[in-house]
Amino acid sequence: MKMKNYIIILLVIMMLAMPITSFAQENTLGSAIGKVVDTGVDTLKDVASKTMDKIIDLFKDIKNHWAKNFITQLVKDKIISGYPDGTFRPDNQIKVCEFTVLVLKANDMEVPKMDGPWYTGAITVAKNNGIIKEGEFSDFERPIRRAEMTAMVIRALGEEKMNGKTFFNDDYKIPSDKKGFVQKAIDLGIIGGYPGNVFKADGTATRAEATVVLTKMKKVKNGEAIEKPQPPVIEEPAKEPPVITSMPQRLYTQPVEPHMLWKGYTDIKKFSARLKEVDSDALVMIQQSKDFIPIYHSFNYKNYDRYKEKCKYYIVGTQGYKDKNGLTTDQSLNLEIGDKVKDQMIKESRFYTKDDLIYLNKNGYYTVRGVMQFRYLSGKNLPSGVQISKWYEQDYEIFWCKPILSKGQCPWNHSDIIYAGEKTIGSPKEIK
Repeated sequence: MKMKNYIIILLVIMMLAMPITSFAQENTLGSAIGKVVDTGVDTLKDVASKTMDKIIDLFKDIKNHWAKNFITQLVKDKIISGYPDGTFRPDNQIKVCEFTVLVLKANDMEVPKMDGPWYTGAITVAKNNGIIKEGEFSDFERPIRRAEMTAMVIRALGEEKMNGKTFFNDDYKIPSDKKGFVQKAIDLGIIGGYPGNVFKADGTATRAEATVVLTKMKKVKNGEAIEKPQPPVIEEPAKEPPVITSMPQRLYTQPVEPHMLWKGYTDIKKFSARLKEVDSDALVMIQQSKDFIPIYHSFNYKNYDRYKEKCKYYIVGTQGYKDKNGLTTDQSLNLEIGDKVKDQMIKESRFYTKDDLIYLNKNGYYTVRGVMQFRYLSGKNLPSGVQISKWYEQDYEIFWCKPILSKGQCPWNHSDIIYAGEKTIGSPKEIK
C-alpha cells in the first residue's frame, strides 16, 4: 500500500512539472497521470462551456494581465491551455515548434502523428502548406522571434507580403525577408509594437503575444473588423529648447510696412520707441502677445475644457475662421476647436518678443513681432516639413486693435485690447 502511495505522489509531482498545453506530446506517462489525477480539475475539459470570467479564474496569473482577453478566447476555443498548477505563464517564451502547432490548430488543420520528435507532424504540415519555408529554422525547439512569428501568421492566411518601410523607429532592424510580412500584419491589424515605437523583430515572442496574434489572425480569417495599430502619439518629455533672451537680428532688419501717418519710421526700434511715447497701451500689447499666443497656439484634443474660455479674454466681437466671415466669437472658436479635435492635435508653444518690436502697420493694427517656438506631439495635418515631437521656431507678427464694443457684443470679462490676427514670416525651422 505504501509503495502505491509513493508511486501516486511521484506521478503527481512529475505532472506538476509538465505544462498541459495544446501542443503536448501524447505518451504513456500522460495517460498514467490522467488516471491518477482524476479530480475533474482539467483546464482542457469542457472549457468551451465556461464563461470568459470563469476561464480567467482558472489561471491565477492572468487576472490583471494585459492579454487576458486574448488568452481566455484561445483557451475557450481549445487552442491553448495552461499548467496543472493553475498558471498560464503568459510571459514565458514560446518555442518555434509550439507556435507552429498553435497556428495549425487555429486554422483547423489536422496534425498527423509521425516518427521523430513530437512536433514532426506539425512541422511537416506547416512546410507542406507554405507556413514554414524549407531551411528557415535549424532548431525548432528554440524560442521563436517576433518577426518569424509574424511571417508564419501571414503565410497561414495566404496573404502576400507588402513593400516599403514600417513606421517603427527600429524598422532598419527588421530582417529584409520578414519586413514585408510585418508590414502586412500591421496593415491587417494583427500586430503592433512596444513603447518607444519599436517592433523588436529579433525579440523572442511570449505565450501572451502568441495568443494576441493568433486571435487576430482568426478574426481576419473570419472577416471580422480589427482596429489597426496607428503611428504612436508621442507624449514623452523631450529636450526643451533654450529660452530666447536676446531677440534674433532678423526681426529688426525685416522691413516694416508703416501706417500712412508714420511713413517716416522704417526702423522698427525707432518706431517702437516713439509709439510707446504716444501710446501707453503699446507695452500692454507686447505683454498680451507673450501671454495669449502660447494659449491660442497650444492645444490638447484630449483635454481642452478651458481653451475657449481663456481665448475669449483676448478675442471679442465679429470674427472669421478660414473661409467663413461674420461669425460670433463662440462660433469662430467652436469651428477652430472642432478642426483641432478632428486633427487630433496636441501642440505646445511659447512666444518671445521685446518692447522694441512693435509698430503700427499700414492697416492700422498695432503689430508685435516675435518668435514662436512650438512642437506637435500629435496631429494628422501638420505644417509642411514639420515632424512629430521635434521643436521648431518661426517668426510671427501679431495684430492688435482697440475697438469700441458694446456690452451686447461681449457679455464676458475681456481685455480692452483685442486680438486681430497674425502673420507668419518665413517657414518653420527645426531647433537643433
